Amino acid sequence: MKVGVDSIDQEHRVIVEQYAILYEKMRGDQNGDHYNALVGFLKFYVQSHMIHEEALQKEIGYPNFQEHKASHDEFRDLIQEILTAYQHEPPGTEELIQVSETVQRWLHAHIDHYDRQLGQFYHERFETV
Repeated sequence: MKVGVDSIDQEHRVIVEQYAILYEKMRGDQNGDHYNALVGFLKFYVQSHMIHEEALQKEIGYPNFQEHKASHDEFRDLIQEILTAYQHEPPGTEELIQVSETVQRWLHAHIDHYDRQLGQFYHERFETV
């Protein structure tokens, strides 16, 4: 999951570790009490990470900023869909696991594609000077 930019890699590490902890708690909890923890994590830490990534991209003149930001916006829309779907009643354990697996797949795909491209640009531009 490393992309080669220390600050981003550190944030990714926290995201993966915290997500794994939440996921394991959800799997072991039959009443779905971890929905609020998952939503809070997604809304605050992951959002702040995306804001940091976008600021870095602007700072370094990343040419694929708009495409990368559009991917972040897709994630923001996904989180909003989850919030809307369960605004009156939190999901049950099975639904929560499905939601968390969907989010996890999105995060991995985003990091593997968009963030690796950002890391490659960063190294080509700043590590070879």
